[in-house]
Amino acid sequence: MEDLEIQAAKADTLQVEFDRLRFSSEAALQQLRRRIQDLEVQIATVTNFPDVGPAPPPALARRLQAQVREVEAFTTERDAAHQGCQALEQSENALVEAATQLRRQVDSLQRRVTRLREERDSLQGELDTVVRERDQAVERQQIEVDRTLKARSDLHAHDQHLNSMRSSISRLEQQVGQWSSTSVATERRLAAAEQGAASTRRSRDLALHGQDDAVRGRDAVVTDYRLL
Repeated sequence: MEDLEIQAAKADTLQVEFDRLRFSSEAALQQLRRRIQDLEVQIATVTNFPDVGPAPPPALARRLQAQVREVEAFTTERDAAHQGCQALEQSENALVEAATQLRRQVDSLQRRVTRLREERDSLQGELDTVVRERDQAVERQQIEVDRTLKARSDLHAHDQHLNSMRSSISRLEQQVGQWSSTSVATERRLAAAEQGAASTRRSRDLALHGQDDAVRGRDAVVTDYRLL
């Protein structure tokens, strides 16, 4: 991506340089065209010089020869200027073609940069989605870890409560065993007491029965005595 942006920047710089060269070339062409026009005017002026006869004066002959040499020099300069113009036009055409190709390359690079940026934005969106899902998964995992830790803590507390209940049950069982032993002894003592009480009641009943017999015997004796 950075390489493409650098190439695009270089292309823009080359475009600016091409515009500057084209402007300077056009200025040089205009200057050469004006120079050619001036030379053509001077050549026409010399060529149209009026005929002064078959034998011009020496001064005029020298002047004409000088003007002919000047015309030849102007002609040579004009031809050189024409060649320079043609070279400049060829250079300008080459620059135009190069600029066109460069512009096509720049447009292609810009399209590629745009496509890469779109792909980057798409990948960034996918990355954001993945990061968000990862964060949510981490959060859910942390919640599960917290739940697991709480469940372990609750289980540990429950185990401690069960151990405490087992200890209490063991103590109660011991107490029940002790109470059972005491109850058996008490029941035995109670049974013995009840047996003693029953024996006492039987003895009392026998005594009372004997007493009743004695009273009845006494009453019979008294009755008999009264009858006598």
